[in-house]
Amino acid sequence: MAFALSRFQSDGLPMIENTSKQEGLSGQEGRLAPACLFTSAYFSMASGVYPRPRGKRVLKRRDQVIFFGWMSKQRIMVACLLLLSLLIAEAGCFLKTESSPFYGRVVVPAAQEFRWSDGGLPQVFDPAFAAAPPDTDAVRAMFEGLTDYDPQTLKPVPAVATRWESSDDSRVWTFYLRDDARWSTGEPVTAKDFVRSWQRTLKLGEQAPHTDLLSNIVGARPSIASAPVIAPLEEAAKKSESHGRPAEEHKGAVLNLPPAQAFGAEAVNDHVLRVHLQRPNANFPALVAHPVFRPVKIADEDAHKKLVAPHIISNGAFFLAKTASDSVMLERARIIGTRRR
Repeated sequence: MAFALSRFQSDGLPMIENTSKQEGLSGQEGRLAPACLFTSAYFSMASGVYPRPRGKRVLKRRDQVIFFGWMSKQRIMVACLLLLSLLIAEAGCFLKTESSPFYGRVVVPAAQEFRWSDGGLPQVFDPAFAAAPPDTDAVRAMFEGLTDYDPQTLKPVPAVATRWESSDDSRVWTFYLRDDARWSTGEPVTAKDFVRSWQRTLKLGEQAPHTDLLSNIVGARPSIASAPVIAPLEEAAKKSESHGRPAEEHKGAVLNLPPAQAFGAEAVNDHVLRVHLQRPNANFPALVAHPVFRPVKIADEDAHKKLVAPHIISNGAFFLAKTASDSVMLERARIIGTRRR
């Protein structure tokens, strides 16, 4: 497709028409380059200066009248130079553009570090108090539970427990712990650590956001009927008088109710943990992979307190090395026997 340029229309403005051939043009008019003609029209319209025609010729084709005029070689050269200067200027602008550090050139650190932006910094490093990412992500890296999630299938895989088995009704589960599981202090991880950690979470009550996940364990939520109840003085006196016994003998009497159920998680020995459930749960090994079931190493007198940096004892593949206002650094566990995933 070629472009032909007319000097003036009937209203005095330049006009560009498309022609498939340049037949009928002669002399200098037939040698004009279409690109230069179009360029000249652009600059002439932009500046508002229109060259005076030296002559004009009428060409009739498909009921259209196209006016052709003459243009000097100097004006064509000036238009081409202006177009070339614009192209060079645009290229220079793109060369000066700097790439974004997030989408452009990335400098890989020399150290073996994995940098992870999780939308925010973890503030809680306690399995009982961690509610959601990024806190739960830090807990998963620092603490290891009985099981963990397979990254592809999300099915339970061995962690501290090498294997597990259940009763026929899926109400009693037995977990067998690794002999080489260690805390960051070098002490062995035992079944008692899990029992104490789960009991601690239950005692925290509403302070621990995921306490309900332990509610199916026998004794986790004792009912009111199973707890000893002290009868009011007046009611005890009336009951004693009705049976012909002195009321003074039964002031503050304790009603004979069945004792509260013992906690259903028990340490058979250092490496065997047995859990009794109130209701059958065939997916219990997947449930204990949740961060709230992961053990902690804490003194009994501090059980109600939250684990805070930097004095945190962990048993996972990483330990908390440093916390700052803009970052949290986890380093690989150095203790031999701590699993490195």
